[in-house]
Amino acid sequence: MTADWDFSGAENRSTSALIDYHHELVSADPQFPGNESTDLPATTARLAAAELLIETEFYFPMLAHAPMEPLNCGFEPTENGVRVHDGCQFPGAVKPTVAHVLGIDTENVEIRTVYAGGSFGRRASPVSDYTAEAALVFAAFGGKTPVKVVWTREDDIRGGFYRPMAVHKAKVGIGDGKIVA
Repeated sequence: MTADWDFSGAENRSTSALIDYHHELVSADPQFPGNESTDLPATTARLAAAELLIETEFYFPMLAHAPMEPLNCGFEPTENGVRVHDGCQFPGAVKPTVAHVLGIDTENVEIRTVYAGGSFGRRASPVSDYTAEAALVFAAFGGKTPVKVVWTREDDIRGGFYRPMAVHKAKVGIGDGKIVA
């Protein structure tokens, strides 16, 4: 088989160009007014009147989360469904995903959140990827046998979700030893 790839719509800027673009975006005037309690003119005035103004930018590259602990979770059958042992950051997303994969009602999915070590956002997957995979394994064993799925570091780097590039800009006004704006 021969493949012809069409890259005409693909992102083709360099990393440096993307960094510059993000810095431009964060330096532009705000594109939104904030929430209803935000008083932008008053905040601007407090910043101008502050004894000390700290202004900085934080750059975060696109990268793998690469948590210290491997992605993993365990499934065990219950009388009416399944109990999931998982260090997930979004149990509210995991529950319906597992119910959908297993074809059971969400009330028959119990999540026991394990306080695992530093997943740095990797376990905050909107599609519950590794948990959905474990649910498929659990289903393949008939839903009657406990299973534990552990991804290797290589699995996660190749098939996991990467954190997008981001730039954050902060202006902090200090007055009388406290943050004033």
